[in-house]
Amino acid sequence: MKTKILALGVIVAVLSTLSVKVSKAQSLAEPSVKVMAPSEDQVKLIYGYAGAHDVDVKFIGTEGLIETDHISGKDFSNGFIKRYNVKNLKGKAFWVEVESAELSVLYRLTPSRNGKWSAALEKTTFNYPTVAAN
Repeated sequence: MKTKILALGVIVAVLSTLSVKVSKAQSLAEPSVKVMAPSEDQVKLIYGYAGAHDVDVKFIGTEGLIETDHISGKDFSNGFIKRYNVKNLKGKAFWVEVESAELSVLYRLTPSRNGKWSAALEKTTFNYPTVAAN
């Protein structure tokens, strides 16, 4: 009886370890950069990486570049949250591109019927460092 309980305990421990590893692998594929539209006049950028490198935020419209914001890596240590006023872009779709040394993320924001914005992730590019083999 003790061996059956011990074997069952080992099986449960192995399965829980595997499920934790799988859940971490799935969350790593999604970037820790979010663009949200909490109101019709503002867009909120959440950047969840450490401040080792500078971050460039670009607002791009159908006609081209609208505005840029350069955020120094020295200004944040564990990520940041920043709000941008988009009142002058009311009724027009635009893109928000967030670039750093680690990744590049592109969100498309489209106006909805209720006046708020709808944000959708269009593209993520991870820039992994090159490792040389001996």
